[in-house]
Amino acid sequence: QLVYVMGFLSVVVAALTIVGVQSYATTKRDVIMIAIDDMRPELGCYGCDYMKTPVMDALASESLVFDHMYTGIALCAPSRTLFLTTRRADTSKVWLISPNEYWRRSGGNFTSLPQHFRENGYLTLGTGKIFHPGAESNNSDVEYSWSAECLPYLNTFPEPDGGSIYTSPAVHPVNCSDDNEMGEGKLALNAVRLLEGVAKKRSAGDTMPFFLAAGFHRPHIPWHAPTKYYEMYDLDLPLAPNLQLPTNVPPIALNNNWVGSKFNYSDKFTHNTTSAFPGYWTREFKDLKAVSVSPGMPTDGTLVPKNAQMKVRQAYRAALSFTDRNIGVVLAGAKRLGLYENSVVVLWVRTRHTPPPMFCRSLSPSLVRQRMLFTSTLITVYDVTNFAGGPRLSGAMLSALNFP
Repeated sequence: QLVYVMGFLSVVVAALTIVGVQSYATTKRDVIMIAIDDMRPELGCYGCDYMKTPVMDALASESLVFDHMYTGIALCAPSRTLFLTTRRADTSKVWLISPNEYWRRSGGNFTSLPQHFRENGYLTLGTGKIFHPGAESNNSDVEYSWSAECLPYLNTFPEPDGGSIYTSPAVHPVNCSDDNEMGEGKLALNAVRLLEGVAKKRSAGDTMPFFLAAGFHRPHIPWHAPTKYYEMYDLDLPLAPNLQLPTNVPPIALNNNWVGSKFNYSDKFTHNTTSAFPGYWTREFKDLKAVSVSPGMPTDGTLVPKNAQMKVRQAYRAALSFTDRNIGVVLAGAKRLGLYENSVVVLWVRTRHTPPPMFCRSLSPSLVRQRMLFTSTLITVYDVTNFAGGPRLSGAMLSALNFP
């Protein structure tokens, strides 16, 4: 079993043990890939016992947990393009969140990860935030990456109170009677609906393997989550132990912009302070603006009031626990439909943080050792799914690493 690992995003590879349900096996391994946006390595499996993420912690308990992973580029569209095409930003020419930087036009017609599965006989199904949505990916690369069964591609789902990333406060508990009324709850159900379509085909004798990708938006800001998830966490939880600016941090890391702007690698960073969305975080999220005690934050050393820090961290944790619940819905659906035991389950995180979390579980108890190949930028699952080769990698291949 070979798993190729992208060395810049957090990844879980977990092909789970056989369960007592009917299974429709194919000659190739199925793949269920779950993506999470902006998740920190703040889970029980990383020693944070105050976090309530039982689904991911259970997965980690069956996995090899990695402690040193790195972020290739700390912005959504460039990092997702890196993950899904294996091309660094300097190759894809995707540095920003910009409609002018769809990699097929800006850098080259590079094969995407789901496209590669599709071209090798897989049914490719997607929902939610896998590619950065919109013109930046030509509507989630629908022309090349996805099978007709999941089109039109559904990226977001309406919230019960009508909130969105453009209209909601950052801290946003929602009173609702059913988790499935939330946009992310609907996303999880849509992923299960796609799996139900696969199970229906399998019961009729279809043996085409599938690649399913479900991309959850939370815990990316704003922190939409039902109120009960906020109530899981007291406000009096650990705050950041170091409130000072990092030493010698490059200026580009200290801006209050959504997309920032291009910079040059040389003896020092150069940063153009103009941006498509200047002051985005404090302009769009009024509750953040209310606690921005200085227009020069964070570069002038002023701090967010402690009570505001506590509320924001509670909101992040609530949103992450809600995402954990939604991941459980998808995996439970796969079990119910008999699609779990033959699947490699991959969980990865598009993150701004270093190190992002990563853990990996072998395919079955009979596999005593599983080999992993590391590159500077890529994780795929070619040999696990029983087909060889793959698109050219942007980065050097390191030697194989065996682990128990």
